[in-house]
Amino acid sequence: MRRMWESVAGVGLLIVLMVACAAPKPLEGGPKDEVGPIPLYVRPANETVNFRGKTVVFSFDEFLKPVGADAVLITPVPPTPPDIYAQGKRVIVRFQDDLLPNTTYVLTLTKGIKDFNEGNALAAPLVYAFSTGPKLDSCGVAGSIANAFDLRPASKLTAVLVPADSIVNGDLRGKRALYAVPTDDQGGFRFDYIRPGRYALFAFSDQDKDFSYNLANERLATADADTLTLDSVRFF
Repeated sequence: MRRMWESVAGVGLLIVLMVACAAPKPLEGGPKDEVGPIPLYVRPANETVNFRGKTVVFSFDEFLKPVGADAVLITPVPPTPPDIYAQGKRVIVRFQDDLLPNTTYVLTLTKGIKDFNEGNALAAPLVYAFSTGPKLDSCGVAGSIANAFDLRPASKLTAVLVPADSIVNGDLRGKRALYAVPTDDQGGFRFDYIRPGRYALFAFSDQDKDFSYNLANERLATADADTLTLDSVRFF
């Protein structure tokens, strides 16, 4: 993952006029666009503190396809799903609930964001954070997930952190994630801006997009330890 850049170099534009009197030939386009949308800026700025609004706007360098709710993962997971939609070259996130006080929110932009013409997705997830209090939480954890049968990377999963005191007898079913991030193509995941505490760490294929493990066909991956205490940044 890489964090949201505050600004990106501008893109030059060139208009070429072709005039000829010979037999007409079909115009040939330039190289096919194979680059996903490039973020230009976000309002409010990344790592804003004392945030009091309810709307975050991400601006890109090209027009975007309509996006689904999974285009932006938000943690802590809001009780009511925010409105998330593309408008021209922007992705707009509008919270429905009042935000928690003194809380760091992390918005992860996923490959569900694609350019309008070619459908190219973001090259990698982008991480953006703001705090409703005077400071940002600073703990983190990162690791990777592999298939237990052949040790190949397990992609297209959602890695989650759930408060450890909500887990009874190791039962993970129905426990709504407090923090959630997507795994990348190599099965990697990374949580940033996490509040210190004890968590259960696991990952699953969130088929119904409700941030809780509850369906028989949702693949599940668990960590070696039942719980994880975060007071710094950990790597596995």
